[in-house]
Amino acid sequence: MKKIYLMFIMCFVSNFLLAQEYDGTMYFKDGTSKIGKIEIPKRMTAKNIVFNGNEVASEQILRMNVFINSVPFTFVYCNYGKYKFKKYKEFDEHFWYLKVDDIQGHRLEYFVTATKFKISKEGKLVMEAVGDPPMIMHMIKKIEDDTMILVMEDYGDAITIGIGRNKVLRNMIDDYLVDCDLLKNANVKELSVVDVVNIYNNCN
Repeated sequence: MKKIYLMFIMCFVSNFLLAQEYDGTMYFKDGTSKIGKIEIPKRMTAKNIVFNGNEVASEQILRMNVFINSVPFTFVYCNYGKYKFKKYKEFDEHFWYLKVDDIQGHRLEYFVTATKFKISKEGKLVMEAVGDPPMIMHMIKKIEDDTMILVMEDYGDAITIGIGRNKVLRNMIDDYLVDCDLLKNANVKELSVVDVVNIYNNCN
């Protein structure tokens, strides 16, 4: 009897530690928003998010602003597209993306995502890439758009995207970011994703 009781306590404590909710605001696709306790998505493919103890379908959510140990984070749930051989293809797959805030301006946004999101023992938000090979996706999105654009896939030390990062970046600049003259003649070999975002946001 004592063993069963001990196992129950251990399971309860384990579930409590895993299900951590944080102060934040949830913005819905119907234009409404609510303030409450939000559990971050455990996986990029999470179909539901716990909000004030209840599950909310991810497809109803536009974005979430969450404070983790007083640090603000923004999650967005949407589909994505990518450029390959000068052609654009859109995928009907929705994932959770984490916004990168260390950029200039707001016209073009930078996001990343990986297999899992979790909170470390130190209380920090961590992305965990799982797979063979593990991959981190780097995305951009104009603030008025609903679809992410894949910029590159990061496999540990190597960065690739099928036909090559530079070609995809050039195709994307010539189409999706064609309204920025500063990028038209840029040497993409010398540009990081942050560079592209910052240059676009500083275009007149």
